[in-house]
Amino acid sequence: MSACLRQQRNGHAALTFRRDFHGRTFLSEQFASYPFHITKPFYVDPHLPGMATLYLQSASGGLFQGDELQLSITVEPQAQAHVTTQASTKAHSMERGHASQCTHVVIGNDATLEMMADPLILFPNSRVYTQTQIVLHPGATAIVGDCFLMHDPNAGRTAFDHLSNETVFESETGKPLVTDRMRLDGTTAQAALPGITGTLTAHGNLFVASEKIVAAALAEQLHNAVSKVDGVFAGASTLPNGVGAVARIAADNAVTLRQALHAGWCAARFALTGLKPGPRRK
Repeated sequence: MSACLRQQRNGHAALTFRRDFHGRTFLSEQFASYPFHITKPFYVDPHLPGMATLYLQSASGGLFQGDELQLSITVEPQAQAHVTTQASTKAHSMERGHASQCTHVVIGNDATLEMMADPLILFPNSRVYTQTQIVLHPGATAIVGDCFLMHDPNAGRTAFDHLSNETVFESETGKPLVTDRMRLDGTTAQAALPGITGTLTAHGNLFVASEKIVAAALAEQLHNAVSKVDGVFAGASTLPNGVGAVARIAADNAVTLRQALHAGWCAARFALTGLKPGPRRK
């Protein structure tokens, strides 16, 4: 049974972005239950003044055992939205059970969604399951950052327990386009095995799905951007079915990981629009 179906303590947020007659995207519908908190959209990008930037916040202080969080995002045709978090999300130690986050996204015709969350911090004995499903309509663009890091606040040798991550892209008809899965247990990560994590404790993916550029050219631009960041091991490759490209990043700290993800995001935006994103404050 999917982790997202074993409900214990639920939190749900649903967002719908719509483009108005002047080309500005606004939050047309919203719902949020604890622990989600939704701010009003901001318009901070000078190159894309109609893009809505939304900071998705949490009132709980992180993920705890038994948490079952569900997020739904709909971006209607031609709308442009950037969704991020206010800070990193802590996955706290768990005596039993797990926490899960399930995200369902629908991106309409010629619409754009950028989801650039800050890292998930895996504390000792934490167990987290995440699933992200993204439905792409014709002309849709998705830029999705997904990252985590391992941390023991007591500087000891206690690792997290388990992390399971799945990202799926589908067409508007339900045809599977891309399925990316990762499972990692703390014992394996703590062993610092070559070819898995090594000694690097911060890891991330940047998925870019779009029909606006040839996938091979997009992968090359992502690779050039992320591999130039000092202190990271990174590369990029095309996604199946010509959907786009993904950059994979490994770093030894959160700061370097963020720098690489930011570089990849800027490269993706430039490849798709010819413009780099403006600065955003946390």
